[in-house]
Amino acid sequence: MGFTGFYLMALLPIVIGFGLWLLNHRIALWEWLLTGVLAFIVAGCFHAGAISGMTDDQEVWSGQVLSTHYRPEWRERYKEAVYRTEIYYTGTGKNRQSHTRRVFSHYETRHRTHPDEWTVNTTLFSTEVSQSKYEQIRRELGARTKAAPGRRTTGSMSSTMVSGDPNDYDTGNTSGAIIPVAKNVSFENRVKASPSTFSYRQLTPEESAKLYDYPYIGDAWSTGRNLSGTLSTRKWDELNARLGPTKHVNLIVVRLKTPEEARALEAKWIGGKKNDLVLTYGESWSYVFGWTESTLAKTKLESLLRYHYPLDDRFIPEVEKVIVAHYKMVDWHKFDYLDLKPRTAHYWWLALTMFLTQAGAMTWAFMNGENRVRRMRPITYPKYNYAS
Repeated sequence: MGFTGFYLMALLPIVIGFGLWLLNHRIALWEWLLTGVLAFIVAGCFHAGAISGMTDDQEVWSGQVLSTHYRPEWRERYKEAVYRTEIYYTGTGKNRQSHTRRVFSHYETRHRTHPDEWTVNTTLFSTEVSQSKYEQIRRELGARTKAAPGRRTTGSMSSTMVSGDPNDYDTGNTSGAIIPVAKNVSFENRVKASPSTFSYRQLTPEESAKLYDYPYIGDAWSTGRNLSGTLSTRKWDELNARLGPTKHVNLIVVRLKTPEEARALEAKWIGGKKNDLVLTYGESWSYVFGWTESTLAKTKLESLLRYHYPLDDRFIPEVEKVIVAHYKMVDWHKFDYLDLKPRTAHYWWLALTMFLTQAGAMTWAFMNGENRVRRMRPITYPKYNYAS
C-alpha cells in the first residue's frame, strides 16, 4: 500500500465530518471542507517527512585551497536616518480617533569599525578563518601576497572610509602545495531505506559498537578517512583532493582484523555513500566495497592492498593510478526503482497527529456553530395580562 495509506487515513475524518455536517447543523459546509483540507495537509506533511527521514544522507566532497584574502580593519563614517513618532487624528465628533506613525526627522552622522577579516577560498567553498590559520595556509601557498585597493564602502548613505588600510591582500598558490579540504553534501539515498534489497544484514548493537562509525566531516581541514594506522593522513587527504574534482570519489582506508569484520562494516555503512570507495584489509586479505561501475578497479585495489601490506605512503600513488584509469561512480538514478515503504511507527504517529488536529478542528467548529445558533436564537418578550 505504501504511502497511499496516509491519504486513506485522511479520508476517515473527512467521512466522519461529513456525517456530522449532515446530522448537526452546528457545523457549516465550509467548516467541514476546512477540516478535510487540514487532514490532507497533515497526511502530505507526514508523507514528505517520512521520505526525508528514510532517504536523507550525506556524501563527502573533496577539494583544495586556492587562495587567501585579508581585509584589514577600517573605520566607516555614514549617515543614518532618524525618525520621530507623530500623533494624528481621523474622524470627527464621537468618531474622532488618534493614531501614531513614524515620520522622517533628519540624518545623523555615525561611525562604526569593521574588524580584520581573514578568508580562505577553496574549490568547494570560501570561509572565514582565524589569523593563525590564515598565516599557516598563506605560508604553505608560498607567501607571495599582492595588495590591491579594496572595497571600503557599504550600502549605507554617504558611506566612506575615514581611517584604516585601503588595500586588501591576496595570496595565490605559487608553491604548488595541495592543502586538502572537504565538506558534507546532502543527497537522496534510497539504498539507505532498502538495505535488505542488497542483502545487508541487520547488525546487533554489540556487533555495531565494535566497528568504526562512518567518518563524516566535522572539520573541513581533517577528515578521518585514514583508518589504517600506518599511512600519512595528510597525504591520503591530498589524494582525495586530487581525485575528488575529476573522479568524484571519496576514498576511505580501514585496517581490520578479519574479512568478516569488513563485511560487517559494509553492512553497518550500508555499502557506503554514493561516491565512496572503501578499502579494507588485514594481514593476508583485502576487500574493497563501494558504488562503482568498475569491478576491475576493485580487483586491482585489492591486489595492491595485499602486495603493499603493511601499507606505507608508497601505496598512495599506486591507488591514484588505478582510480584514474578504471574508477567510475555508479549512476545513482539506477536506484530510483526502489520502492519506499513507510514504517509502522509512521502510521501510529500519523494516527495520533490526525486525531489531535481533527479533534481540535471539530471542537472549534462546534463552538463556532454554538455561537452561530446563539446569535440566531429568536428574542422573546415577557407576556402581560392586560385583562387584569
